[in-house]
Amino acid sequence: MSDHILVEQDGSIATVVFNRPKMRNAISLAMWSEIAMVTERLSKDDAVRAIVYRGAGTDAFASGADISEFQENRKDTATALNYNKQTTRRPRRPTRRSASVPSRPWR
Repeated sequence: MSDHILVEQDGSIATVVFNRPKMRNAISLAMWSEIAMVTERLSKDDAVRAIVYRGAGTDAFASGADISEFQENRKDTATALNYNKQTTRRPRRPTRRSASVPSRPWR
């Protein structure tokens, strides 16, 4: 697991943290793949009853895709199709419902 995707587990609740606060938790191509793998692994774990996704820091859950990678990863039709394929993977089996929460407390 990378330093950009952290997994914390407290009893039956797993928390997946997007850990790039200086980049407003922008999701790189490597992170997209890792999120899919982590979600699939957690969905198969019978001890996990809920998965919470959150962004590190207080500014953003996630600003979206890391567009600084687009020049290389989406430079032509072939690379764009490959990028899209990697970022739209779905878990192989149905998962329990999941939800996201804000990075900062509600006021």
